[in-house]
Amino acid sequence: MLPDLKLLYKVISWHQTQRDHKPGESVGIFVTIPSNLAKQFPDDGKEEEDSSPPHITVLFVGDMPLQLEDKLKKTVKSVCDQFKPFVAKIAKPRKFVNDKNQTIIHSPIKSKKLHKFHDELKKQLLKNQIPVDSKFPEYKPHITIEYIEKGENPKYDDIVPEGEWQIDSVWIWGLSEPFWMTLK
Repeated sequence: MLPDLKLLYKVISWHQTQRDHKPGESVGIFVTIPSNLAKQFPDDGKEEEDSSPPHITVLFVGDMPLQLEDKLKKTVKSVCDQFKPFVAKIAKPRKFVNDKNQTIIHSPIKSKKLHKFHDELKKQLLKNQIPVDSKFPEYKPHITIEYIEKGENPKYDDIVPEGEWQIDSVWIWGLSEPFWMTLK
């Protein structure tokens, strides 16, 4: 199956706008949402916090020394080679409050395989002495809809995003260049 070229262009273009971040800063492993589903997640309400294309964070690595970049890519590839593509489903939106006291409206993602994939990535990175940020000890995959500052009114209009798709690839963002790889 051919990759979603519109989505590839959007991710690479977004990465180019992030040049104020140094390579190795805020490294993460992500799944992008296919264009046909991503249109349910408007940028309105995210503009001050997260300009990235709609995505699921599989694993937030955090700041990482650049000398570990190749080791990180090899480790992620070895985990991707162990997994076949799997299905993820968008669940009904929910809210939580983050450490900045912002209310986050998000759509949780249902996928037991995604949890297994996350756990294996984390295990293998740590085994290969690649540090993983512990800011988020419990994995709660989701797609962010909106960040709401205390006292602000939400822009989210209660439209319920829905759909499911097959996760067949991941991106590593935050390196010297975005890196994309497929699951076996």
